[in-house]
Amino acid sequence: MITLVDAAGAASVLARHREVTVLCHVRPDADALGSSAGLARALRADGVVVHHSFDPGAVPDPLRVIPGTDRVVSIDEVPEHDGLVVALDCASPDRVGDWDRL
Repeated sequence: MITLVDAAGAASVLARHREVTVLCHVRPDADALGSSAGLARALRADGVVVHHSFDPGAVPDPLRVIPGTDRVVSIDEVPEHDGLVVALDCASPDRVGDWDRL
């Protein structure tokens, strides 16, 4: 299910989940990894279990300077869970890659 919400709505949805998968688009650039790493960090600071990934999950060397990218896991390593999946910096679901099982 895809739900579009404003910032207050997004904060409300995030606050209701204790486990979240944060994804960004395939072949991520700095803004995709930066925004997803920032959200992952904020959620972890609130005690949320976070799975930060993208398809396939190998952070390009030049982007490893972005704080939090050391915690990115391969999309194959993200466990199925009853929590929330958030995709950032994606204009359409197909930009996330192979994430159907989530």
